[in-house]
Amino acid sequence: MERLGQIKADQVQYRILLAQLKTQLEDKAGAAKVYREILLQSPYNIQALKGLSGLYAQQERPAEAVAIVQNAITQAIKAQTGAPGTVPPDQLTSLQLLLGEIYLSQNRPDQAIAIYEAASKVNGNDFRPVLAQAQVMAQTGKLKEADPFSSRPLC
Repeated sequence: MERLGQIKADQVQYRILLAQLKTQLEDKAGAAKVYREILLQSPYNIQALKGLSGLYAQQERPAEAVAIVQNAITQAIKAQTGAPGTVPPDQLTSLQLLLGEIYLSQNRPDQAIAIYEAASKVNGNDFRPVLAQAQVMAQTGKLKEADPFSSRPLC
């Protein structure tokens, strides 16, 4: 798999598979290296960010899991400000949703809700942050707060 990843270095999917394989084989340092290499070429690659943040979470490094995604979001916003259209709104939303997932895995629902609110403002046509926010509110017992989201149009 390593050789295939080198031969097909331009095809990110092979590199992602290599990193996932290294993770399964308990080569966490090797997996992290591959994910970082992918992120050097594609700093907003959701699969690589999810894989690397997942590795950090497994290693009980929650601050680093958050930081890697927050950094990608910050870079995406800066790129968007400097040259609109550089980072598609749905990609920025995906980054924010990933950060929300990380917050939830760390039992930080209030931060997840806040990032979902911010994500819904980035792309008003994307239903994912609205749905995620409503689900978190419902799961945390904030049913009245979640109700307006369930009646809000998703498209």
